[in-house]
Amino acid sequence: MDETPQIWNILIGEMSWVGPRPEVPFYYEHFKKQEPTYANRQLVRPGITGLAQLDNPNASPNENLEKLKFDLQYVNQATFWMDLRILTKSFLFIWK
Repeated sequence: MDETPQIWNILIGEMSWVGPRPEVPFYYEHFKKQEPTYANRQLVRPGITGLAQLDNPNASPNENLEKLKFDLQYVNQATFWMDLRILTKSFLFIWK
């Protein structure tokens, strides 16, 4: 339920249902310096759920580089069907 206010961001086009999670600017700049490909997360709109949340749900902000491979996989392979699969898995995860 804490993600509910982000639905407004989806409606106005700032976010998507699926994509890399929005990043705090401090962490974005920090990790971009450590790993240049980190900036590629910005090639798609941020989302409420994504591959990194499903495959590494308990990652802390300090573990963002571990989640990066999932975010980049999404950026490079995103399709409608991938989004549908991620949304389905997210709903199943929430309701179990």
